[in-house]
Amino acid sequence: MGRNTLIAPGLANLDASITKNMQVGESAKVQFKVEFFNLLNRANFSRPNTRVDRSSGGRIDSTTMTERQIQLGLRLEF
Repeated sequence: MGRNTLIAPGLANLDASITKNMQVGESAKVQFKVEFFNLLNRANFSRPNTRVDRSSGGRIDSTTMTERQIQLGLRLEF
């Protein structure tokens, strides 16, 4: 095989965040935040195996990123 003949699949990732700021009383503020990691839940596969034999040459065995994750946060300022 020539150089650069094994091509890895592309990488696509979409992260998003939603924030809501609220005033509570005169001096207190509350911030609510939702963060989404890998929002579309796309499987991003790793590079193909470069080992040269019949059983595993060019096989993709794993992914490079985790599944969709959602994180919630609450912040109080006074």
